[in-house]
This record gives sequence, C-alpha cells and structure tokens, in this order.
Amino acid sequence: MGGGALGYGQQALDPATGLMVINGSSSGSPITSDLPVGTRLESDSARIGLGYRFSEKFSGGAEVEQSVSGEDRNRVAAGVDYQVFERSRLYGRYEKQTGLTSAYGITTTDRQADALVFGVDSSYLRDTQAFSEYRLRDAISGRDVQAASGIRNNWDIREGLRLSSSAERVNVIAGDTGDSTGLALALDYSANPLWRGAVRVEHRISEDVAHTEANEAFDTTLLQFMLARKLSRDWTLLGRNYLLATNYKERGDVLQDRFQLGLAYRDTDRNRVNALMRYEYKLERDESGLTLLDGQVVNGTSQDVRTRAHIVSSHADWHPSRPWWLTGRVAGKWQRDQFAYGDGARVNSSFRAMLFSGRIVYDLTENWDIGVLGSTFRGQSGANQYAYGVEVGRLLRQNLWLSAGYNRTGFEGDRDLNGYEYTQQGLFLRLRFKFDEDLFRRDPVRYRDPAR
Repeated sequence: MGGGALGYGQQALDPATGLMVINGSSSGSPITSDLPVGTRLESDSARIGLGYRFSEKFSGGAEVEQSVSGEDRNRVAAGVDYQVFERSRLYGRYEKQTGLTSAYGITTTDRQADALVFGVDSSYLRDTQAFSEYRLRDAISGRDVQAASGIRNNWDIREGLRLSSSAERVNVIAGDTGDSTGLALALDYSANPLWRGAVRVEHRISEDVAHTEANEAFDTTLLQFMLARKLSRDWTLLGRNYLLATNYKERGDVLQDRFQLGLAYRDTDRNRVNALMRYEYKLERDESGLTLLDGQVVNGTSQDVRTRAHIVSSHADWHPSRPWWLTGRVAGKWQRDQFAYGDGARVNSSFRAMLFSGRIVYDLTENWDIGVLGSTFRGQSGANQYAYGVEVGRLLRQNLWLSAGYNRTGFEGDRDLNGYEYTQQGLFLRLRFKFDEDLFRRDPVRYRDPAR
C-alpha cells in the first residue's frame, strides 16, 4: 500500500499485510486470504485526520482514509484517551474498513470489517508500562472477542546502550482464533559517535483453535537490525536487514528477507551534493498453499512461490546555484521466480530491467518552483518505455513541499526500481518533508513548531 499520510497519531503497519493496525500491540489474529499464492494487489490511498484536546485529561481524534487508485478501500477510525491518574490512562479505539483489504488480510470479496479496542495502561515504575485491553474484531458479526494484557520495559544499561522488552498474552473469549503469546526484545546502541546500531527480535506463538478439526497453530518470528558507520565527515556506511518467518503446523511456511547495504555521501562544506548508493537482496518463499501431513507435502494441494532478486541503485541531488535543483536515479534489478504446483509441475522465470530517471527544478520565488521530469524503463529483449512530464511546487512551510504534476506519457514500472518516482501517465501529487531527529525532541518549542 502506498500514499500520503496526514492525521492524528501514529499508525503502525502490520508486516504481514501492509495495513495499519488499530493499536500498537498485535491482535494475535491470523491473517486470512482466499487469493491464490503469489497474487499481487496494489492500492494508493490518501489519509487525513484531526486530533483535539478537550481538557487536560481528555483528548480524542478521528481520521478517514480513501483509496485513490488501485484496489478499492475505505477506512474510518476514531479514538479517545482519558488520563485517570498521573500515571494511568483509559483509551478506546474504533475502526471500520471496507473493500478488498480488511483488518484481517486480503480477500476477493467486497467485505466489511470492524474493530473495537478499549483498555487501560499504567506506568507506575520508570520506563515500565503495563496494559490491559478488551478487543472486539468484526463487532457487528461478533466474530472475535479477545482479552489482552502485557508489559513493556526500557532499561538504560549504560550511556548509549538501551534495552527494551515487551510481553503480551491474548486470550480469545469467543471466536475462531486461538490464544497467543508474544515476546519482543530490542537493543539500541549509540555510545560511539561514529557508530549507531539497533537490533529487534519478536516472536509470537499462536495456539490451535480447540473446536476445529485442522491444526491452526503457527509461530511467527521477526528479526530486524540496523547499522550505521560514519567513515568521514561526508561518507556514511549503512546496513539493514528485515526477516519475517511464519511456521505453520499443517501448512507450508512463509519466509521474507530483505537485506540492504548502502553508502551515503553529503557535501557538508558546501551542501550542494547528496548521494546514496544501495544494494538490496530480496528473498521471498511462500509455501502456505501447501498442505502438510506428518511434515510431508500432500500432493495436489495448491502451489508455492519462490523469488530471489538483486537490486542496485544510485540516487543523487545536485544544487549548483540558488534557484536550480537537479536529481537523478539509476537502478537495475535481476530477479528469478519459481512456481511449484501441486501436481509436481514447476515453472521458472527470470526478469531483468534498468531504470534511468531525472528531474530539473527551478525556484521561481522563495515559495514556488517549476520542474520537468523524465524516465526510461529498459526491459528484456530491447523493450523500452518512457515517461516525461511537468510539475509545479509550493513550499507550505519550512522543509515541507507540495507539488502537482502531469505526465504526458508514462508506464507502470517495477516498484523496486521506481522508488518514489511516479511514472504512470496522468496527474499526480507529490508531498516531500525534510526532517531529522531534532524534530521529535520534546524541548525546546521550536522543534515542535518549526518556523515558516
């Protein structure tokens, strides 16, 4: 799912669906879908919301999200918070979704899903938060009723080294999902000014549903790490890995892994050139369509999909003089896919392509600019596609730009190669926001309200 976001609060994304979850803690419900394994869906949506503080103790907010292209989707959400005591608060959230995507996953039928969460959290000890929630999923049909409780902790081991942990237990009071237990551990290192690193591990055990014949139990493990090494005043080495593994008891497993290695350059003396070179390796293996019996695959049961891809890209910005801004991007991708069917048949395919894109922007005034852009997508067997257009931009406030443009001709490129570029024919909007870690500091006030 892609698109812009402007709203109340911060919504977390479920790594299995790409959808926003109603609460920061996991619901513990399995993700369902009746689509064939390997089916790709895409939706661009716009989201807007409003938050309001009614008093020192009571606040609330609401937001609306609507798809603007791709798969149809609509979502409305509202929430309230009440500070009962200094370290305890009550909260409630309600969310309603319609369309091909719902709170549970992806379906081929236009369905509706509701979610209601209310609970209490307390932080009587420093860096320790306990919570207890009561959750209703699909409240209209009464599909699931869950009670969840847990605790989150943070420890400063020493200066520059911070450890975080959390534990959660979900008991299903009524519904067709099993109980679950989730554990998470994270370590953040920033003691050395030349090094910055973080690692996070999450593991969730979802139990079987007692009244069903099939074994619905599965385990999910998420592993993330990030590393940054400052080589000099201008150069920084970056590394990141994301691994998500789901182990089903009576179905095939699912594995997703994305490894990225990058080299960033910034001209600190004159601030005219910025560049990022990146290599990415993607591995996806989806065998969830296969049925297992005593650990062996049952013949004739659906299919599995395996994908391996190598992606290299280079991005650069050049600011030769006050009114001129030039940006460029070069990217290449080599991908191999394997489709294995239940009857034993296998189909192998390969894909390779390159993308070249650029943009020239000229500042008309302090707040307005115009630009031209172009891209070419070079595929296999000499296939070439082109996109070019114009855009007009407006500086809304410091470091926040809104641009509107039109591509006279275009193409639907590969999402790994296109990056943030819009290459399809027609009108488009582009929102850019430049920020660093100072924006989220609590003090002073200027970090929360940058000058216009």
